[in-house]
Amino acid sequence: MTVSAGSMSTGWPRDGIDTRGIRMLAQESTGSAFVAYQSGGERDFIFNIKHSACGRISPQQVAETLPAECRHLHVMGSSLFSFQMVDAVKEAAEQVKAAGGTLSFAPNIRKEMLAIPEMRDTLHFMLELTDCYLPSASEVLLLSPANDVQGAIDWFLQNGIREVVVKRGRDGASYYSAEQTLHVPGHPVIEVDPTGAGDCFGGAFIACRQRGFSVSQALSYANVCGALAVTRQGPMEGTSNLTQIEAFLQRQTPVSDNHRIQERQ
Repeated sequence: MTVSAGSMSTGWPRDGIDTRGIRMLAQESTGSAFVAYQSGGERDFIFNIKHSACGRISPQQVAETLPAECRHLHVMGSSLFSFQMVDAVKEAAEQVKAAGGTLSFAPNIRKEMLAIPEMRDTLHFMLELTDCYLPSASEVLLLSPANDVQGAIDWFLQNGIREVVVKRGRDGASYYSAEQTLHVPGHPVIEVDPTGAGDCFGGAFIACRQRGFSVSQALSYANVCGALAVTRQGPMEGTSNLTQIEAFLQRQTPVSDNHRIQERQ
């Protein structure tokens, strides 16, 4: 669910997006974000979200508009930008979990969010409800008491999380569960803009899993989405559909020759 100012994109229904939860606030500005690129590859973000239309989402609106048939919720840590939004996301998460649904969580923390005193408690709250956790390689230790990556992954799996998917950028991705460890390499492409690639990866992986794809296939498709995303300038311009993903894979080495599976002891 979101709240938006201005006119709703006609492309959303065309792309199969359920817009029943969309609410229009004509007197509010649409949220925006600016990205500054440093010479060493680092990025800084400036957001106008908290005081925009989407910053007006309330727990009551979530309770009233979240479809009863919703059985999975994907939460990006960057959406937890205000106390009101935190409460709204908590309401959605608890509603979906109470109905027997599942939750995936990608931390995606921006440095300005750390200024919110209760942010770490909020992140741990989300982690307690999480079924599938999707940190980047640099975020694996963020919410774990462990001092090393494998220790952190083991801690997550021992504390209620069923699946951990580590996004490794150009190096692909790794999947961990109580039964299986799976590594799928990335795809060589010319990087133009990395912004949004992790979001594309996460959305693709969760969508594929919800459609019944195997872990291996979901990782493979998600890697392609991330690779295609970095070839375009802008966070939204690099999104891809199933046809584009499959066409890309047909030009690559078969996935079965690339990935490695290990059974966890």
